[in-house]
Amino acid sequence: MKEATTKFIQRNRKGILIFFDILCITIAYLVTWILISGRTSIYEYRSLLFSSCVLFVLCFLIVYVLMGMYDSLWRYAEIYEFFRCVLASAISISAFIVLSLIVYVERRIPISVYFMSALFAVSITLYTRLTYRMFRNTQITNAGKQRKRVMVVGAGDAASTLLHEIFRDSATDYNIVCAVDDNPQKIGRTIMGIKIMGATRDIPNLVTQCDIDTIIIAIPAAEEAEKRRVLNICSKTACNMRLLPDICKLISDGKDLLSRVRDVKVEDLLGRDEISLEGEKTFKHIKGKTVLVTGAGGSIGSELCR
Repeated sequence: MKEATTKFIQRNRKGILIFFDILCITIAYLVTWILISGRTSIYEYRSLLFSSCVLFVLCFLIVYVLMGMYDSLWRYAEIYEFFRCVLASAISISAFIVLSLIVYVERRIPISVYFMSALFAVSITLYTRLTYRMFRNTQITNAGKQRKRVMVVGAGDAASTLLHEIFRDSATDYNIVCAVDDNPQKIGRTIMGIKIMGATRDIPNLVTQCDIDTIIIAIPAAEEAEKRRVLNICSKTACNMRLLPDICKLISDGKDLLSRVRDVKVEDLLGRDEISLEGEKTFKHIKGKTVLVTGAGGSIGSELCR
């Protein structure tokens, strides 16, 4: 039943949105009229009220269609789409004012109705679209409960871009739980709706507290020494570590961001290219000998022992 309803909504998305706009804009106009002129005016001015209401709705629908408001994917709506909705509404109310002054010469519509109805109509149409966007994002988040619980290290431009791509891709298996950053001014705030819960030193505690499965290190602009420091902290957990490479590499190869997030390699821990050893000769050299590995508790030493 739920799947059938979802398919019906997807097939008839445009028609459903138009229906809701007609309903919301009509309510906005009638409520405005009642608030300004009183309930008794509905009967007294019913002819003017209902004909002007039809004109009001038509102005909005025609402008919305011409400006492509029903062709936008509101699930992915950004601030530009909401600004376009406000602009379309402003054009609609302007057209309504001009037409009503031409059509209703003998009986004028109260000036306050124009502005109040416009405010209500814009608010309601924006609210319906924002609600839909939040509903769709909530669905994705809830579906993410069976996905990998992810912590993002970094709360800068790279992390913001990464989160944006993850939220846009409903097929991803990432469920972003929290973020960390060493900038004290960012701690306690949010990035793309994800709370920055602490600094990098808090990673082990937050992994346990938030039941994290995967850590994505999104600080491509950081120096190699800083990356190794963060990797050393992350290696103290049992999480799968993934790394966002340099932004310049992303641009040069032309691949999408999510496909470039990769597992941590030995070279990332060393801060240089891996030295290729001749395995058989090395094995013969240390065979039968007692070997001391210094710093075996760290990321590089533990990798050597492995």
